[in-house]
Amino acid sequence: MTLKFFKALTSHSRHKWFIRFFLFFIILIFSVLVITDPILQKSSYHLLADTRPWLFIPNFADVISNLPFALIGLAGLFHCLRTNKEISLSWRVFLSV
Repeated sequence: MTLKFFKALTSHSRHKWFIRFFLFFIILIFSVLVITDPILQKSSYHLLADTRPWLFIPNFADVISNLPFALIGLAGLFHCLRTNKEISLSWRVFLSV
């Protein structure tokens, strides 16, 4: 399709085209998920490197190693919420994932 084709479309027809494309894409992805088999993993994949508990937290070293990522994420969230009030809801949703 050429650029002239897209320019000729009205905003309503562009919206309808986008919805159809989006629905087709969702149906395609869902079909692939239904048709294909699950990806098999070795059971050893889920074994963590450090299995020692500490302070009643199992696998303490593996759990605590994620703390810097959580702290940096929270710092980023607070920074974004303070600097731009107009899009603070968008930042909250984005950073909560």
